[in-house]
This record gives sequence, structure tokens and C-alpha cells, in this order.
Amino acid sequence: SGKHKYNNLHKAAYECFHRKDCGGITYEPHGRKYTLRKGTKLRRSPSGEVSWTKKVVSATSTGSRRVVRRRIVRRVRVTWRQHNGVYLAGYCSGKHKYNNLHRAAKACFRRKDCGGITFERKSRKYTLRKGRKLRRSPSGEVTWTKQVISATSTGGRRVVRRRIV
Repeated sequence: SGKHKYNNLHKAAYECFHRKDCGGITYEPHGRKYTLRKGTKLRRSPSGEVSWTKKVVSATSTGSRRVVRRRIVRRVRVTWRQHNGVYLAGYCSGKHKYNNLHRAAKACFRRKDCGGITFERKSRKYTLRKGRKLRRSPSGEVTWTKQVISATSTGGRRVVRRRIV
């Protein structure tokens, strides 16, 4: 509790160090603030947030702690590939019909069960699909499949992972 948003990383790190309930810091580019976070589990950020986690490596009986700060940056980029005259089988769970491709693409990116987007000419809807295998469409549907490229850097080391979905 208390103040949790700061204008610079140095002040946020100082406060996080002194709070037992602080697990790390996240920079929010939209608000341009460094926020203290309780959790230490990193999650994918669609808005390009950058996070630092706090790890206590030793503690003494007097209560003083030594903290190692690890900087973990994860950026994810998605590219879409269009396929004419094909579809992907099965709808995703939950909402799966959208009026425009941009909204469908944002929703598909955030969902683990989404293999791609198929435009249904009859309903004029962009639908999120589970399948990953392209199948010939008798009604001339159009499908987009995603390629996720993520780059993660920890400290000074950079790890790049490419995954075709």
C-alpha cells in the first residue's frame, strides 16, 4: 500500500528495496511511470511494458538484506500472413467474431488458443480459429496466420526466440 507510482527508476527501486510487499517494478510507457508490483511472475505485455524483478539473495538475523536487481525486457512482435481460398478449423472459446481485422488480430494475439483468423464471406465477420492447419475453402474464405517473434534480454544477455504459430 502507499505510493506506488514514480517518475524515475532510481526512486522506484529505492522504495521497492525497502518494502517487503514489493516484488518488482514495471515501466508503463503509456503513463510514463514506474510502478511497484507485488508479484514476481513475468507475463507477456501487449503494450510493451518493461519490468524489473527483485530477488533477495541473502538475509541476516538483524534484518538487513542484499538485493540483486535483474532487468528482464521482453518484446513481442507479431506478423500476419494472408492465405486466400483457405480456412482454419474450429472457433476459439469465448468471443470469436469481429467486425474488423484489426480488432480480431489484437484479440487473437492475446489468446493462447488462437491459431489465426478466417474471414467468412457469408457473415462478413473475422473469426478467431483454433486450428493451425490450412484447409481448402469451398466458399473462398481468406485466412491470416500469425508468426510470433519474441526477444528477451536478461541483464546484458539477449535471447531471441522465433516461433511460427
